[in-house]
Amino acid sequence: MLIVSMAVIASRVGNIPAILANLAHQTRVPDKVLLYYSSTPWHHDAGISRLVIPETELNVELIRVPNCGSCRKYLFTIQKYFHTNASILLLDDDLVWNEHLIEILSDYQNKYQRVVGTRGWSEFQIVENAQGEKIFQRSPETTISGKNIICPTEVTVTSSGWATMFYARDVHRSLFDFQLQKSVQLEYSDEIFLAAMLPKSKFIVPMPHIFFERIQTQTSLCRAAETLRAKALQASLL
Repeated sequence: MLIVSMAVIASRVGNIPAILANLAHQTRVPDKVLLYYSSTPWHHDAGISRLVIPETELNVELIRVPNCGSCRKYLFTIQKYFHTNASILLLDDDLVWNEHLIEILSDYQNKYQRVVGTRGWSEFQIVENAQGEKIFQRSPETTISGKNIICPTEVTVTSSGWATMFYARDVHRSLFDFQLQKSVQLEYSDEIFLAAMLPKSKFIVPMPHIFFERIQTQTSLCRAAETLRAKALQASLL
C-alpha cells in the first residue's frame, strides 16, 4: 500500500486542486492520500476551520489534527500504519511533480529497501550566529538534488518537504515519545528529527531534469530563517 501524506496551511489551500490533479495523473497513483489540517493557528498558519477539496478520483481522507507544525505531514500517518508494510510518501503543499515521480521513487525503494528522496544533504554542521545561538547550517556543495545525479547517492538528511518515501515499519518507535518531540522543538522543523527516527540508509535518486514546479506563496518565501535554531537542536539526535 502506498500512502501520500501531506499537511496544508491556510495560505496554501488554493494549491490543493492542482496537487490532487497532479497525483491523479501520476504513472503510479497512490492508494490513499492523507491530507492533514488544523483549525488552530501556528507560526505562518492562520488555521483552517473546514477544508473543502474538489471532486477527485483519488482516495483522499481529510483529517483535522492539533496544530503541531510541519511534522503533521508524517507523525499521525506513521502512528496509524506503524505495524504494516505501507510505504509513506511525504509531499509538501506548494509543489507539483513530474508525472513519473511516484513510479521512480517506488522502483528505487523496492530495489534497495531504503529511504529514498529527491533532495537532501550529505553533510551539515552546527555553528553560532551573530547572537551566539547554535544553528544548523549546510553548505551548498553538500546539497544533493535528484536532477544532478545519475545513480543513487547516500545522504544524512532527506528533505521531507520535497518528496521522501519510506516504509512505516522502518521508523524507530521513539518517534512517538512526546517528551522527545518536545525537547527538539519538533513543531518548528521536522527533517533532522525524521532522519534520526529512520535508521535506514537514505538515498537521493536520479530524477528528470525538470521534476517539480513550485507554487509560489508568501509563506514559501519567508519561513527558512525562522527554523534554523530548531534544526540545530534536532541535529544532536543524529
